[in-house]
Amino acid sequence: MLIIWSCLCISGFLLFRIANLQKGYFSYDTSYVWSLTCYNCILKVLVGIYHCNTPKYIKTKCGPKFLYSGCWSIARCMNLTGDILQSIGWCLLCSFNHFIPYTYIIYLILCFIHRERRDNE
Repeated sequence: MLIIWSCLCISGFLLFRIANLQKGYFSYDTSYVWSLTCYNCILKVLVGIYHCNTPKYIKTKCGPKFLYSGCWSIARCMNLTGDILQSIGWCLLCSFNHFIPYTYIIYLILCFIHRERRDNE
């Protein structure tokens, strides 16, 4: 159980951190060239994605740019996927003796569902 917990927490944290770094760099400067950092090396090993030389994006009707390269080429919100993996690992650490630890993952998923619906309106 400890091995599963460790794998979920570490991979969730790395995915969350890498996706947020890529999003942050892109938000700061869309012409920023992502280098092959330690995080991108780990991502390359875990997910099989190579670093982006130039970020790819789509300009939306509302004005902001939609990133679709790096982590964001796999799914729409990879940072939230990492957050969910990490929270599942934390919940599993508490075992199945009580339901209270699992209220966190339920709350998190409900918040993400609400956010997805709000964003699509």
